[in-house]
Amino acid sequence: GVTVDAYVLYTNQYYQINGQGSMELPLLGAYIYTITPTSGGGCVVYGTNITLSNGEQIPVQDLKVGMKTLSYDPKTGELITTTVSQIKVLNASYIMVINGNIEVTGLNIQPIFVKFENGSVGWTMIGNLNYTIQLYCHLNNSWVPVTSLKIIFGNFTVYDIVTARQISGGYVYSDYIANGYLLDTKLA
Repeated sequence: GVTVDAYVLYTNQYYQINGQGSMELPLLGAYIYTITPTSGGGCVVYGTNITLSNGEQIPVQDLKVGMKTLSYDPKTGELITTTVSQIKVLNASYIMVINGNIEVTGLNIQPIFVKFENGSVGWTMIGNLNYTIQLYCHLNNSWVPVTSLKIIFGNFTVYDIVTARQISGGYVYSDYIANGYLLDTKLA
């Protein structure tokens, strides 16, 4: 089954949900501590737009191995090109919806590029998101605050994308842009 434990840091409320359904995480410091999905890894949901190196966006289900995707070099702030090396189609028992338009699974294994409250930038797992964090949006080259987090349980087709490693300045990149936001650091 599915177990979700969430702790709301500023109100000291504790939630535990077992089974099917939907849970709206309270915005104040919502933090997911554990989740045990029945299947799936850190992935994006069917219909998520992936940005290709030419700027075109296509649904993830149309993405093919060998296609060039747009990526981002966090050290230089420049967009770079990566190549899709692997796509796995999986089933997942839950998704997290971030700001109403980013649908992903893998709370403790799906990285997203963020700006923390102290102004530093880097990768964090989606299960660590809270209202003090901002997400990097490639579409308008800006930082967007996290305004909502929602977990939905059900049966979802998800796509685990791995891009070929690109080395720039000693850093290994394996990321891509999904619905305008930078996801993933898994190595090919």
